[in-house]
Amino acid sequence: MASKVRIAIAVSVGIACCACSSVKRDWEYARTKNTIPAYENFLSEHPESEFASTAEHQVRVLREYQESSARPQHVRRAASSSSVRERGTEEDRPPPGDTTTAGTLQRLRETGSGEGVLYEGSEGDFYGLAWLSRDELRFSVDTPTKQAVVFAGRVVATYDKVQVLSMLTGEVTDGGDAAVHRAQDGLEAKLESVSKTQVGGFQPDGSQMRTVEETTTVSVRRGSGVWHEVASFPGDAGQVAWSPDAALLALRADRSVVVLRPSGQEARRFSKPHEEYLRPSFGRGSAKVYFIARANSPNRSRVVEGDVRSGAVRELIDWPGLVDFAVSPDARTLALVAEKKGVFELSAMDTDSRRVVSLSTESSSDAYPLFSQDGKMLVFSRAKKGPSCIFGIGYLGLRAKLDALKPQGGSAAEAGEQEAAE
Repeated sequence: MASKVRIAIAVSVGIACCACSSVKRDWEYARTKNTIPAYENFLSEHPESEFASTAEHQVRVLREYQESSARPQHVRRAASSSSVRERGTEEDRPPPGDTTTAGTLQRLRETGSGEGVLYEGSEGDFYGLAWLSRDELRFSVDTPTKQAVVFAGRVVATYDKVQVLSMLTGEVTDGGDAAVHRAQDGLEAKLESVSKTQVGGFQPDGSQMRTVEETTTVSVRRGSGVWHEVASFPGDAGQVAWSPDAALLALRADRSVVVLRPSGQEARRFSKPHEEYLRPSFGRGSAKVYFIARANSPNRSRVVEGDVRSGAVRELIDWPGLVDFAVSPDARTLALVAEKKGVFELSAMDTDSRRVVSLSTESSSDAYPLFSQDGKMLVFSRAKKGPSCIFGIGYLGLRAKLDALKPQGGSAAEAGEQEAAE
């Protein structure tokens, strides 16, 4: 009888050890992949494990920063910091609540001159600026109140509010699905992550072997029509950008920048061993695509220009701390965002003379720059003491600032290092 009890105990312990080993192995695999599908697959397989809460946390973090190996998050300077310049008198302070400045919008839209606040919010920082059309600017608001997404009975992700600012009227409306990227002539693209688990043989511990395949699909539609899947990429992909003529769309896939036609046909792939390409964007047309090239050191990143037809790549600037950029439609000006001491600082550079002018103030953290499609203004998100805002600078005035400076001596990298030191 005692021997039977010992056998039963041994079998139970063996089963428990196998189960424990399977959970730990699957958890290590999810941690190694560190992607949303990997963590979601782990949660579906082991919803009650000791690692479930950590997996849920990682899903939430990755959801919020899904585009974000290059997407800068605002870091406000503390009010007690000596570098913060206190705001002026009561007359200088904006009214409470969400406001727009119609006069600034009209002046920038019509003349391309002047600068000022385009929209000021009352809830949180603005990020993810993108043009839906020539006169519609979409952005997300980092608010305390978020929309919840439930998976397997748990809240696994939260989404911020998405809004659209009309550059014609100054009105702000609901922005819809932030995952949909709209082109000029009604074309839309959407990326979706798909995870598939394949079950094979058995491990030495008796557990089944599982392989998780992750794929990102690209779907395109016109207007409110049916979505058509046109391409797929193994692993993670994102950061979609349409060319102004809607002839091409570019995206980051793995460590490459891929340029597609709306049909899904690959027009060009830019990649290089030991480098990561990200944040693709177009200038005036579809002949050139611009992106960040990042080597082993994340603090040294370059803005490069890729020729879609030939595949040739040309370096425009090596900028210390670079995390984001924008190129003007005439390709004469770069807006550069660099992280310096926990604050994001915005500069503008003339691509020919390498003249550089700082656009940030002492009390602001500026990011997500975009040039308007008609080339009349530069817009960006500004976090500061007090309400955050979307700020606009007229392109003619910006060019006047650059033209008034003497050309920088030395290389572009030296110019960036000099500004970083200042």
